[in-house]
Amino acid sequence: MTPPVDTLPAPIRPALSPPQPDPHQVGGQTPKTQLTADVVVITRDSHTELARSLASIRNAADQAGAGLLFIDLGSTDETRNFAARHAPGAQGIWMDAHDGLSDALSAAAAWSTADILVVVRPGLKPGSVDAITDLVTHLEEHPYAGAAAPTIRAQTGKVLRTAHPNPTPASFSRVEHVLGEAIAIRRTDAAAVATSRRRRSKSSEELDMCLALRRRGREIHYLTAVDWLDTSGALTARMKDDAARVARRGTRFRRRRHQPGLVAQLLGRVFDIAIAAPLITVLAPLFLAIAVAIRIDSRGPALFRQRRVGRDTKQFEMFKFRTMRHKADSGLHQQFVRDMIVNRRRGDGDGSAPVFKIHPDPRITRVGRILRRTSLDELPQLFNILRGDMSFVGFRPPIPYEVANYPEWYFRRFDSKPGLTGLWQVSGRNQCSYEEMVCLDIEYVNRRSWRLDLTLLARTVRVVISGRGAY
Repeated sequence: MTPPVDTLPAPIRPALSPPQPDPHQVGGQTPKTQLTADVVVITRDSHTELARSLASIRNAADQAGAGLLFIDLGSTDETRNFAARHAPGAQGIWMDAHDGLSDALSAAAAWSTADILVVVRPGLKPGSVDAITDLVTHLEEHPYAGAAAPTIRAQTGKVLRTAHPNPTPASFSRVEHVLGEAIAIRRTDAAAVATSRRRRSKSSEELDMCLALRRRGREIHYLTAVDWLDTSGALTARMKDDAARVARRGTRFRRRRHQPGLVAQLLGRVFDIAIAAPLITVLAPLFLAIAVAIRIDSRGPALFRQRRVGRDTKQFEMFKFRTMRHKADSGLHQQFVRDMIVNRRRGDGDGSAPVFKIHPDPRITRVGRILRRTSLDELPQLFNILRGDMSFVGFRPPIPYEVANYPEWYFRRFDSKPGLTGLWQVSGRNQCSYEEMVCLDIEYVNRRSWRLDLTLLARTVRVVISGRGAY
C-alpha cells in the first residue's frame, strides 16, 4: 500500500502522473474567469462512484481551465488505480482513513496555488459542462462570499435540502449552513478554517467549517441556478437516514441575522445619543478653535456640508470641517474615483501603494492638511450621529456620484448605517483600494456585534494617534 502523505507542513508528493507545466491550463483550455481554480475530488473507496462521474468532472474542469487533484482518505479498493488511468495529468495526495474534511482542505490548500478550490465528492457529477465555471464566476462576482454551493438533485430530479435554512427561489441565497458534498471555497479561507485551533468532530465538520467562515466575516451562498446530480444515491440516502441528526446539528448554529432586530437597533440608537451628546458639549471649545483657524487660513465657511448616501441608499447631509479651498472643483475627484471603481485602479501607475484619495491633493488648505492628518475634520459628524443619519461604527458614506458607478454587489454595504469609524478606517484607510474598502464594509455587516463595535472604537483611538493612512 502506498504510504500516506502527511498533511501539513510536510511537502506533498504526487501519487499520479507528474504535474502539468501549467495546472490552470488543462487540455489547452484557458480560464473563463480572472480567478484560477483547482478541482479537489475527495475519495474513499470510490471506484464505483468515479466510474459514473469522473468523465463529467474532468470535462467541467477543462471548461473552467482548472487543475485536478485527488485526495484519497484511505481507500482499499481500486480507486487510486482508476484515477491514475482515467485522469492523466492529475495529482494525488494519499492520506489515512482517520483523516476527514478539514485534513483534506489543509492538504489541498497547501498543494494548490489557485484562488478557488472546488471540492467535490465522487458520488456527484456536474449537471452541465459549465457547472464548475459557474461556481468560480459567482465567487469572482461576489468577493465578500467565502464559499458557494450548488443545488444538488437526487436521481429522481428532486432538489435535496443541502442548505440550512431552506433557500429562497432567487438565483442565489445567503445561507447559514451547506453540506460540503460540492462546494467552491476560496483557498485562503479553506486554509484558515481547516487549521483553526478547534479540533473538529467528523460528524460536524461541515457545520464547523460554515461557522468558521462566518466568524471570518464571509458569506455562504447557495446557488439555485447551478445543478449537480447525486449519481450514486448515497447523499440522498444519507439525508433521509440522518434527517433528525442534521436538524439537531443545525440548531447548534448560532444564527446571526443579516439585519439587527428592533431591540438591537433601539439599543444602538440609545448608545449613540448617550455618547454623542456629552462629547459635543465637552468638545465645544475645540470646535470653536478649529472654526476660527479655518476662517483665518482661507475664505469661506468653517463647516462643510455635503450630500452622502447612507443606509438603504437614502441620502443625507453630512457635516465636516472644511479642509479644501471654498468652492473647490470636484471634477478631479469624480474622475479619480470613477477610475478606481470602473477600472479597479489600485495605485498611481508607478508601483506605489494603493490609495483611495488623491494624494497630494492641491485643493487642500494648510489648516485642512493638519485636520485631515489628525482626523479632527470628522468631528462635526457627531451631529449626524445625534440626528440618526450615522452611527459611531459603520461604513464610510459615499458621495452620490460614486454610487452611480457601483457594480451591483457594492450595494450590500448599505445594509447598515454609515459610521464615524469602521473596519476600513482601522485597516489601512486610504492605503486600501476602493474595492478592498467595500469588502471590509461588507465584512463588518456580516460580523457586526457589540464586541466588534467596542473593539473597533478602541482601535480607532490608536489609529488616530498614529495618523496611519490619513491625509
